[in-house]
Amino acid sequence: MSIRTDSRVIRRKKMNPEYVSRLKRYYRIQDAFIQKKASYTPLIIEIEPTTSCQLDCIFCPRDAIRRKSGTLLKQVFTRVLDNLGPPHEAGMLLFSGFGEPLLNKNLDDLVDYAKRQGWFCGLTTNGMAFSPSLAGRLIDAGLDVLQISLHAASASVYQQLVKKGSFIQIQEIIQSLIPLCRERIVLALNYTITHWNQKETGSFAGYWKKQGVPCINFAGCHNRGGFYQDFSCAKKAEPLITSQKCWVFKNICYVTWEGRLLACCHDITGETELGNLVLTPLEEIRIKTLSPLPGIAFTMCSRCNFSFR
Repeated sequence: MSIRTDSRVIRRKKMNPEYVSRLKRYYRIQDAFIQKKASYTPLIIEIEPTTSCQLDCIFCPRDAIRRKSGTLLKQVFTRVLDNLGPPHEAGMLLFSGFGEPLLNKNLDDLVDYAKRQGWFCGLTTNGMAFSPSLAGRLIDAGLDVLQISLHAASASVYQQLVKKGSFIQIQEIIQSLIPLCRERIVLALNYTITHWNQKETGSFAGYWKKQGVPCINFAGCHNRGGFYQDFSCAKKAEPLITSQKCWVFKNICYVTWEGRLLACCHDITGETELGNLVLTPLEEIRIKTLSPLPGIAFTMCSRCNFSFR
């Protein structure tokens, strides 16, 4: 199942114009995934604040990461932003990746710096490390979009999917964030559909809509570039001959905590490294990798079944 956003109604009453602008921009970015279209490339710059995570989700292969682990430092981040060039009016800088971004203690400072450079900033998190003070700092820093990953509507299913963490605690955290985010930053919940939780999608959407969450996104489980091997959840893919045929390759740039540019956000080995954004401008790297048209062949492309590839 492809990503969808359940709530598209902007209320008729007067709303904060800045919030409405953020919401519309987020909708356009989500629609680009669904339709595999974008007004320019790259659509999203995804940057990895850390490779650490305090949870152990059953469908995440992060424990198999074979590239170096670490945490994004501000001096690396500033060089990366310099070499990314000016932010585009339609795209997003997304703090996400194979780690939990909130475990980077300087995340609010990174968001603040990016906002001062003109970036539209999003964050994808499991939410468990949120505190009122951290939420306040991120909001004050100017965060535009907050996506919280929660894949269950009941404690029993949550415990099947997440070996660590507390369903009651994350529910309470999200409920505390709703009034803080309201008409300030876009709050979204991301739900990965598996055979464990597929019967709970309706109750999940119904509950959180009533709580006041404006955006609820569903996506089918996939094999994360072939690194997640439970094929009862993620069907075997038809091979892609080259990355040049992949929508993700053309529209999303993945930057590791070291500043290395990978061709794919699902690369846990580092095999798809295209260059280093601490040392080389993005434009220069992409000229080399997007031309000539035949593209680049990566082993993981032939294993991948990501819906938006």
